[in-house]
Amino acid sequence: MKSFRYMAVLPLLMILASVWMGGYRYWQTKNQMRHDLNRALQQMVLQEPEQQWLIDSLSTLPPEGILTPSGRKNPFHQHLSMNPLRDTAHFSVCLAGNEQSFAERAMVCSDTLMWSVDRAGAGNTVLVLKAFANPSFLSVFSHSRPALPLVTFFSGLFLLALLSFRGHSSPALVSESLSSEPLSLTPMQMRLMEMFRNAPNQTLAKEEICAALWPKKDKPEDTLYTFISRLKTSLQKQSGLRIVNRRGREYVLVDENVSG
Repeated sequence: MKSFRYMAVLPLLMILASVWMGGYRYWQTKNQMRHDLNRALQQMVLQEPEQQWLIDSLSTLPPEGILTPSGRKNPFHQHLSMNPLRDTAHFSVCLAGNEQSFAERAMVCSDTLMWSVDRAGAGNTVLVLKAFANPSFLSVFSHSRPALPLVTFFSGLFLLALLSFRGHSSPALVSESLSSEPLSLTPMQMRLMEMFRNAPNQTLAKEEICAALWPKKDKPEDTLYTFISRLKTSLQKQSGLRIVNRRGREYVLVDENVSG
């Protein structure tokens, strides 16, 4: 079964690579959304009509508060290029010195933008703007070009499942090794090996072994453990055959030299 473990490395690497690639592209997409928020804020404050719209909105801004214009038709949304942001984005503005009031938590946040504006009757005023957006995980993922990571991930899963199926079916080939490999074993050990050869998938329950080898012995489990331990040592020295304890209830004979 060594070959199965070696062959499973490729699909496992494919799965790990797809997860890394998907995570990296997801992070890239969030970064692109942050840049889109930054660009929309910059374009809004650079265009004179929109500057005036924003200045007029500041009449409702308290000295130590935050203004968050509502409605998707404000100029900020018109400068956003990514659809998930248009659905969930908004921006807030406050006077310089009150930036700590931006305590909102969001999936994507812009950088903090400082804007110096000459307000009538108030002289030169520095405003602080910041944008926030809460697109869903799926909307971000769908914009991250997920086709290649998904194909790689499911291809790796398919190969791993195929190898696992072949790996579980391979013990049936052990019976060929039992008749071809010369083994120096005790008569009782040879009897157990013959039981393995005739058992489906070379699998025997503990109770089945005890009933066949020590039918009249009370509590033969301790004898079984010692017997199996010695048989394992003999097999390891003479062949590629190995006895595996499965779930503490049964034993399986496998051949490490059998491919696939």
